[in-house]
Amino acid sequence: MRVDAARLDAVMNQVGELVLLRNRLSSAIGSLGEENEDMLRIAREVDITVNDIQSTVMRLRMQPCKRLFQQLPRVVRDTSRQLGKEVALEIVGEDVEIDKAVVDALSGPMTHLLRNSLDHGVELPADRQAAGKARSAKIRVAAIHLGDKVRIEVSDDGRGIDSQFVTRKAVDKGVITAEQAARLSEQEAVELIFRPGFSTNDQVTDISGRGVGMDVVKETVRKLRGRLDIQTKPGLGTSISMEFPLTMAVLPVLYLRLRREIYALPVSSIESLLDIQESRIHRMSGRSVYRVDGTEVIPMVDLGRLLHDRPLRLGSEPIEGILTERGLIMVSEVLGNEDSVVKPIDFLAEQNWYQGATISGKGNVVLILDAGALANHVIDHGGDSTIINVSCKGAA
Repeated sequence: MRVDAARLDAVMNQVGELVLLRNRLSSAIGSLGEENEDMLRIAREVDITVNDIQSTVMRLRMQPCKRLFQQLPRVVRDTSRQLGKEVALEIVGEDVEIDKAVVDALSGPMTHLLRNSLDHGVELPADRQAAGKARSAKIRVAAIHLGDKVRIEVSDDGRGIDSQFVTRKAVDKGVITAEQAARLSEQEAVELIFRPGFSTNDQVTDISGRGVGMDVVKETVRKLRGRLDIQTKPGLGTSISMEFPLTMAVLPVLYLRLRREIYALPVSSIESLLDIQESRIHRMSGRSVYRVDGTEVIPMVDLGRLLHDRPLRLGSEPIEGILTERGLIMVSEVLGNEDSVVKPIDFLAEQNWYQGATISGKGNVVLILDAGALANHVIDHGGDSTIINVSCKGAA
């Protein structure tokens, strides 16, 4: 039986509204002065029923990744022939299912990733032989099911990415300044390839050099509420992974308080919660960083400074830390998590710090923060955006 996609989208939106009503019902019953066993039982049954409906509708929208991968062999065959390179493509996980919206949106970005790998990563057969590698390169595309997420990986055994070369190109092309380049870590330098308008090619070809492609991949992943990660080793290859939630209708969020205001962060962007220790705060290259352990140092994102133009004061007011992939976000208090429905904010500028808005269990409109955009702002602007009013120690 064929069902129009618009009808499935409408059902998914209605399920999202049902989740919001469920949250408000649970909050209202929880705030009653005295417990009512009948009301508590009804609330639990509604919760179970809504979860079952959500799961059923989600499965209706699921499609195998085979539909996303079926065009890739031809892309690799045509591009490798055009570049004079020998490449063997391996595809894994075609039967893994993911939300229809992800399959529809990733067709172009997957082509960009493969062409970029073939053009920039994979060496010519003679160069591979000279480096002691097999003449034929390997590109692996894999879909992996991870509980409530799906990871899609594109990896190759090519030359890898030279972070210093990328940084020099970015400065030469005016993407960043020399001062900003001096503050970048090796990982941040590699991630410059996702900047709009940036390309390491000096000449435009049919395959690359236009300064578009990798930024399209990043923006698509962000709109799908996914996570993008790149790992590279010079001479050994590069791996780019994208993680997406199984369902696009309901987003688990963590509510937080910044002084008197309430905000939310997607749970998928959070790695852990931390108690801020003054002894782990340092100054490095003009910005505040936090030493998570013996080896990892990450930028500190002071929400008080960014959103209120008034830094949080460690020791003078309560501060808790939320560790994300790109930085440590400082807030006044972590409140708890809840399933939410994201509503777009159309009137904000295209570049902003929010993924959208939602309605909390108490019926209030809450802005959902974009952890990656906040961390990028701090990285780009250095010490001007993160000021911690404590006696900072020496550089980590």
